[in-house]
Amino acid sequence: MAKLKSVARSILAGVVTTLLRLPVFYIFEKIYFSTMYFSLESVIWYLYGLFLATLMLTLRQDRLFKLYWNLTIGILLLYLPLKYWMNVPEPPLNDSAIILYSANGILAVYLSEKKWKATVLIVNSLLVAAVYIGLSPYITNCIYSFTTTFIIFYLLCRIPLSLCKLVENSHVWIDDNVAKPVVDSIQQHLFVFWMATFAYRAAFPVKETAYVDWIMSWSEWISFLSTCFEKCCRTPVGLLAASIIVARATPYARLLLEKFLYGFKKIYRYVHCTEGLAEGSFFFLLSINLGVAEEYNIDAPSIIDVPHRIHLLKVMSSLVMAVFLETTYQLLDSKIVSFSSSTEISKHIRALITYILLLFPSFCVIYTVCKLTSIEKTLVIVCLSGSTIIQIVGSLLVYTLILFDMKYYMYIENLDDAIFYIETSVCILDLAGSIIGAFSGLWMIKVKGLRWTPFLIIHIYYQVWNKFKNGYDNFISWSNSRKKINPFIWATKEEIRYYNDVCSICLHGMSFARITPCRHFFHQRCLQKWLKDNMTCPLCSRRISE
Repeated sequence: MAKLKSVARSILAGVVTTLLRLPVFYIFEKIYFSTMYFSLESVIWYLYGLFLATLMLTLRQDRLFKLYWNLTIGILLLYLPLKYWMNVPEPPLNDSAIILYSANGILAVYLSEKKWKATVLIVNSLLVAAVYIGLSPYITNCIYSFTTTFIIFYLLCRIPLSLCKLVENSHVWIDDNVAKPVVDSIQQHLFVFWMATFAYRAAFPVKETAYVDWIMSWSEWISFLSTCFEKCCRTPVGLLAASIIVARATPYARLLLEKFLYGFKKIYRYVHCTEGLAEGSFFFLLSINLGVAEEYNIDAPSIIDVPHRIHLLKVMSSLVMAVFLETTYQLLDSKIVSFSSSTEISKHIRALITYILLLFPSFCVIYTVCKLTSIEKTLVIVCLSGSTIIQIVGSLLVYTLILFDMKYYMYIENLDDAIFYIETSVCILDLAGSIIGAFSGLWMIKVKGLRWTPFLIIHIYYQVWNKFKNGYDNFISWSNSRKKINPFIWATKEEIRYYNDVCSICLHGMSFARITPCRHFFHQRCLQKWLKDNMTCPLCSRRISE
């Protein structure tokens, strides 16, 4: 029972903490939407709002509760006397006034530290004394202004002090591994913030409309949800929260596809927090670069209208989908190919369906981006999706060859060479598409400016250089293995017929064979695989390779 209460208490504390941190993101959006006048007073309030939001976002749970407690008390100290003073122009000293100001004095005691108790109590009692003595309204108003200024000064002093203490303890956070839970917590709060904002944007038309027709076509639903999504992405805070959504959704979608591949059996793999980093980062950086988060306020309306924002978000969603399909294919390809040696038909069916589930959306991405905008503006997305399609088709060919070789006893003598030629062709086409995408990036830099340079550098490194390097390494490995096998002569038909033997490595019959210096017969590809890691004969262990 005690353990259950402890779990319930921790869950309740987590929910309350999340709710207390949510106003932070609305403060950031309020600052972003508002028009800043460059005066000393406005700069001070902007900086103070940023300090307050930073504290509310990064403080630990206990300190966050204490900060809210101090803010609540400070607001009461300011609001209650103001309400009393505004409603009663010449306030008499009655029981209500005595209770009100006494309560303010008690709250001030709890608000302050020990050295401030007497001072705050005296300051809050000055107004009561002024009314009791019967001073003129002018003097009483000055005393009230002094009291209010004193409380504001106290609040403005306490929060920067807490911020300085937070900075001083930053090294302790890093040493004690406190920073990572805080970052994870911020991601969770951004997730909740975006979901709450999206729910509000979706419910707002329902609230403002007397009659709502829920029977809509798919296109109308997509248009409605796209509009809600666009309204949630008008600020950098909203875009950051949407990027967190993308980064959290893609790993689970990838895990779901992997579970389908393994027949929804329990797989011991956990989703790491950095798995969706590529998709989330692409979405956020491209959104900022394309100007989706343009300034949008009453004084200066948005430069980009809503339909154009939705159009940009659709293009970026297509790019994120293309990156997701590419990374998912790279993760699952080796696992799918390993199914080719299985005797279960269901595994082959799931492997084929998995390839189709990656292939069909890639065609959809190309069709969507070509329909949304001109091909020269989205050539990178087309090349990325086309690269995924080419690689999937190549993997299907390799899978089919291995399946026929392993399961239907159609032994293919030069299977490794055939697989190498297929993979080389795929690599060349893939590299050509990446180079075309790089030239498209150069065109974008010429038209749009140097802000696209970082994206071009990333594309050249990952999509051009890495692919070229991997292809070159594979070619060198294949060439070295061929050099090792070339000194061994081919067996004649008469020799194979005379010995009538099987390959000692794979135990299959031989129609073609290589003869080692120790006069043993092996399939070329079996011996080639053996010599990659060994320099001796598989039968007699004699050294046959340098």
